[in-house]
Amino acid sequence: MEPTVQTENKLDIIMRNNDKGSCVLIDVTIFGDRNVIKRDDVKILKYKDLKTEIQHMWNVKTKVTGNWNHLNT
Repeated sequence: MEPTVQTENKLDIIMRNNDKGSCVLIDVTIFGDRNVIKRDDVKILKYKDLKTEIQHMWNVKTKVTGNWNHLNT
């Protein structure tokens, strides 16, 4: 059984790729919001500790985003 991460922050999607050793944490931003880039920065800070914990626990490179367009960057 894998350990679970306890957090008060609720992510919308967690995508984990064991073959590539990567994980993407997604907290979706509404695109009608004029401050999408600013909100993405806020989400990156919000999940900073969770990102670090997942990197150590699952031994994967982890990225946080709120913007689908950033998944390929």
